[in-house]
Amino acid sequence: NVLSTVCSLQQTSCSATTTVLFPVTKQRFTFLFPSSSDLYTILDAAKVADTLLFIYKADEDLSSFSELVLDTCSAQGLSSTCHVLKGLSEIPIKKRADIKRRLQENVNRRFPKAKLRCVDSSQDIVNVLRFV
Repeated sequence: NVLSTVCSLQQTSCSATTTVLFPVTKQRFTFLFPSSSDLYTILDAAKVADTLLFIYKADEDLSSFSELVLDTCSAQGLSSTCHVLKGLSEIPIKKRADIKRRLQENVNRRFPKAKLRCVDSSQDIVNVLRFV
């Protein structure tokens, strides 16, 4: 499962890379996971990346450090970003729309043309990788 691989590597405290072969589109993706506690490492990785994949958890609010990373990445003038929301299916139905709306507003403040995509199934992940 691509999402579980990406999210498990995202939790590491040191830099990591992984390459995923995607047979549906006959593409290869290399994911780079900079240390999540070092802003300069994250910015250096953002400079060399073709596309940045921002993964948000539906059950957590953005921390002040996450806000800082988003602000500095948007100020850096990134070429391509993809924003995905993970775990929305685990949230009660009545709260889903509000959580997605708040996060979409937060993303739009920094990346005006960005669309927040939900990734809770394998098909959602395939759609995101096609976009990337």
